[in-house]
Amino acid sequence: MKVERVPGVKWQNREITIPMVLRDGPLSNDSVVFAPTLYLIHLSKTAPLNTLRATAADLKRYFEALEASGRNWEDITENEMSGYIESTLIADLKLSKRSIVRHCASIAGMYSYMSESGITEKYFNYKFRYYDENGHEEQGDAPPSKDFKLKKKYIAQELFEVLLSHAHERPGFIRARNELVLHLGQKLGLRCFEVTHSRNLQLGDIKELVANYKKNNRSSLQLTIYGKRRKIRDIDVPPEVIEKVEGFLTQYGEHLVGGNLICSIDGSRLSESFATRLFQTVRDSALPELKRKVKELEQLVDAPYIINWHSIKSLTFHCLRHTYATNLVTFCYENGIDPFAYLPSQLGHSKYETSKQYVIFEAAMYNRDAGRKQFSIADESNE
Repeated sequence: MKVERVPGVKWQNREITIPMVLRDGPLSNDSVVFAPTLYLIHLSKTAPLNTLRATAADLKRYFEALEASGRNWEDITENEMSGYIESTLIADLKLSKRSIVRHCASIAGMYSYMSESGITEKYFNYKFRYYDENGHEEQGDAPPSKDFKLKKKYIAQELFEVLLSHAHERPGFIRARNELVLHLGQKLGLRCFEVTHSRNLQLGDIKELVANYKKNNRSSLQLTIYGKRRKIRDIDVPPEVIEKVEGFLTQYGEHLVGGNLICSIDGSRLSESFATRLFQTVRDSALPELKRKVKELEQLVDAPYIINWHSIKSLTFHCLRHTYATNLVTFCYENGIDPFAYLPSQLGHSKYETSKQYVIFEAAMYNRDAGRKQFSIADESNE
């Protein structure tokens, strides 16, 4: 099989490139491998080119294995999926754990799309359990994640805008940088130490990101982040964040002499705890206005989900990451993406239960699940 890319396809006043998975040999009516190509066409409307290329390569490899074994993609069992990971991805291709996670996310995304779009009546919920070369079980045996208490940590957009307005008392580099740090938490889900990590947000990478953004019809692009326990992940950076970064570079580029986007006014590195301390300062400064905003929103008939006053006083920078993850679930549903596949790739966690907390909280917050409508997730502790 091979992947052919069809460039220049018009969609919503812009041109996109559509990858297709084709069988080898002369082009005919049977050349197109239907399931992966249909998913790639859907994905090409929103996904960055790098994500498309990687997903296309993963699905091509998967369907090559299916065709070689004579199996239909709709009939694969949990055990067969585990066997594919162990025999093909580990034994034959010797992929790293990071590549296996991405590969499984590509497969899960396709299956989710085929179910949700009505192309198949079947529902797929593969756990992608497997044993690595050392005999250790991956994925399925992780202990439950701790309770994040998301109902006390979700920062509605209305409250986030209040926080932004208190980034610094005076206009200039400090305020612009602080606002950008808050956006990196809320719109990219970066952890506190990731914001100022020496290998993250390096100017060379950032300038390349902005340049590619201009070349690629201003669509989302990927950025590599060095995270917890030395894990590396490639995150999708939406246009609104790239444009904020571009504006920051244009206006304050002369201060960025140390090699990193987030730095002090003289270009020197900031500590790992900078984002945490910044958020605490901003939160405390904004408390009176936050209190007024909560009272104002509570009077609305169609009020958004708002945490209570006691919880607001306890907010931390990491709550922006929880907010990002919750909003990412909504994004997944709106774009036909499996949140259980996409969230780990963007947030850098590996436990199914971690993603599940965000999916359940988002469903309750928006009453997506009729069975949950009788339960309240209101943040009721008014101490």
